[in-house]
Amino acid sequence: MKSTKKLTDEKTWDKVWEEHSLPQVFKGKDQPHYVDILDAFFHKYLLFNKNFEFLELGCAPGRWLHYFHTEFGYKVSGLDNSPIGFEITKKNLEILDVKADLYFG
Repeated sequence: MKSTKKLTDEKTWDKVWEEHSLPQVFKGKDQPHYVDILDAFFHKYLLFNKNFEFLELGCAPGRWLHYFHTEFGYKVSGLDNSPIGFEITKKNLEILDVKADLYFG
């Protein structure tokens, strides 16, 4: 059986998320150019529907959860395996007043 090599681990992501300030949003000041492109694409093809659900794997710091909840009304859920990323996501969504089902693991 061939073994697989891990490309990253929790400690790597913990370091990344330790350096982020809150709140973090997808659309905001000084956003990269691709944000407008993705935003236009999603608004063209996705419906606003409070019955739809969005799940993000590797959800820290919650930018996409906030985006799909506020822009499309989706019920959002996220999973992250970084302890710091998980806590940052909880704090970020609390600041942004977004209810989400968050899972660690």
